[in-house]
Amino acid sequence: MSFYQIEDIIESAINLIGDSDISLSERRDIIYNLYRFHDEHDTSYTRFRVLDVLKSNHYLYELPITMHPDYLGNEHFFNQYNKSWIPINLSQEGKVVYTKDKKLFFEAGDSFWEIIRDLLPKADQKHPELIPMTTIFYRLLEIAKQQKNKLFIKRWYATFVNSILEEDINENERIFKEFELWLKEEYLNKIRNFAEQNVEILNVHDEDYIDDELLSLPNLKSELKLATNANQKAKIRYLLDFEVPLSVVVDDFKKDILNKPDLSSYELIYDFFREKLGNQWQDGIKEIAESEGMITFLEKLPYENGYNHNFYTNLIISYESEFNTISFRIGIQSEEILRWQNRGPSSKPELQHFIEDILFFGDAKELEKNKHISNWGAWKYDTKNSNTTLLKRLDSLWTFYGKYAKTVFDFYGSSLSEWSGINDSETLMKKRNKVLKKGFSFFGNEMEFKMYVACLNLKRGKSELTHKYANEVQSLLDRGLGSGQLKKKIQQGLIYLNKDMGVYPEITNKYSYRLKKVN
Repeated sequence: MSFYQIEDIIESAINLIGDSDISLSERRDIIYNLYRFHDEHDTSYTRFRVLDVLKSNHYLYELPITMHPDYLGNEHFFNQYNKSWIPINLSQEGKVVYTKDKKLFFEAGDSFWEIIRDLLPKADQKHPELIPMTTIFYRLLEIAKQQKNKLFIKRWYATFVNSILEEDINENERIFKEFELWLKEEYLNKIRNFAEQNVEILNVHDEDYIDDELLSLPNLKSELKLATNANQKAKIRYLLDFEVPLSVVVDDFKKDILNKPDLSSYELIYDFFREKLGNQWQDGIKEIAESEGMITFLEKLPYENGYNHNFYTNLIISYESEFNTISFRIGIQSEEILRWQNRGPSSKPELQHFIEDILFFGDAKELEKNKHISNWGAWKYDTKNSNTTLLKRLDSLWTFYGKYAKTVFDFYGSSLSEWSGINDSETLMKKRNKVLKKGFSFFGNEMEFKMYVACLNLKRGKSELTHKYANEVQSLLDRGLGSGQLKKKIQQGLIYLNKDMGVYPEITNKYSYRLKKVN
C-alpha cells in the first residue's frame, strides 16, 4: 500500500471521530486502533496533522522534556538533542519517544505512557481497548453516514476492500481465510449489509482518487480473473458484487466447491521436488489451483558461499495453466540482512532480498537446444501430457538448477562483499552499473542502492561510510528525485539509520503477484 494514502485516510478518519457525538472513551479506543492500522504500514509520524483532535480526546499527551526519566544528570544532552526520537532509557537501545521543540509527545498505550501513566488523571490511566479492524471499519462507516460524508464512505469502504485483497488485515482482525467463517462474523456481515444499502454512495465520483490502489474500489471482473479457487471467488463477490443478494453468492460458492478440478498433475510438481530436496529443505507455500499456483521450498540452514555473507535459498516454482508452463526462480535472503531486519527467513517471494529466474543464468545456445523450454521463456508443462512426459520436464529443470545454482550464489555473494568499504562514490556506482549492464535485477534505483550500502557499512562498523552514503541519499531526496512512494520508503530507511535501531528497512526488490498480474 502507498504511504500517503494510508496517512490521508487515517487523517480523515481522525477528524471524523473528532466531529462525532460518541463517548470520549470510544473515541479514544477507535483512535488507538486507527493508528495501530496506520503504523503497520511504512508511514511517517503524522500525529501533528490532527494534534488538537488527538489531545482533546485524551489520546496524545505533551510534556516538557524535563519530565523525561533520565533528564536529571543529563541536562546538557537533552538541551542539545535535535533529533525527532529520543530513547526512553538512555542506557538501552530500542524504545523511543517523539520529541519536538523541547517537548515529549506520547500516546495512550505506548511505552512512554506505561512509564508515566500513574502521573496522569485517573481516566487517562486506562489502556485503550484493542478492537478488531472489522469493527472499526463498520463504526466509521456508521459515523460517516450520520455526518453525510459520502466521499469518506466511498474511500473508507475501498480501504477495507483493498486491505483484505492485499492481505494487510488478517485473522487477528476477524478476516478469516475460509469464506464460510465470513458468514458467521457479525461485523463483516454488517459491513456487507451497509454496502448493499449504500451502493450509490460507493459509486460516487471521486476526482481526487481515480483508479487509486487503496482509496477506490477495484473492478469486480478484474479481481475475479485473479481468483484461483472457489474460496477466493466467493470472498471477492462478497466484497464487490452487489447486483445479487448474498444468498446467491453463497449458493454459487457451494456449487463451485462440488466441482473440484483434477489437480494431480500439479501435485506431481510438489512430490517431485519434495523427494529431490530431502530433509534439509522445508515446505513453504503450497497453493495449487486449476488456473495457477505456487510451490516454494525454503532451505533450513544458510548456504555458506565462501564470501562471509551466507544465504538462505528459497526455490519458487509457479505455473499458469493458460500457457502450459512453469517458472523456476531462486530467491535469496542474506543472513546478515535478516539480522538487520530482526526476522527469520521467509518463503514468501515478496520478502526475498534478491530473486531471479534460473533461466537467466543459462547459456543461450543451451537454452535454444533444450526441448523442454518453451518460446515463453519458461519450462513446458502441459497437464494433458502423460505423467512420464511431465516427469521428464521436471527432471530437465532439476538438472539445469544443479548446473547453474552456484552461478547465482557467486554473483550475489561477490557483489555484497565488494560493495562494503568502498569510499569513492563514483567507483561504487561504476561497479553497480556493470552489474546492471549484465541484466541483473539488483537495485535499479540509485537511492535504493546507496541506502543499502549505507546499511551494509553500518552493520560492519564503518560509521564514516554509513554517514557518507546516508548523506548522499538525503541529497538525492532533496533534489526531488524518485516517486512519492519511493521517497517515503527511503525517508523511513533514513529514520532507521539515524536511530541506529539495527533494523534494515524493506528496500530491496519487492514483488506483488497481484499487482503484477493486474498490470
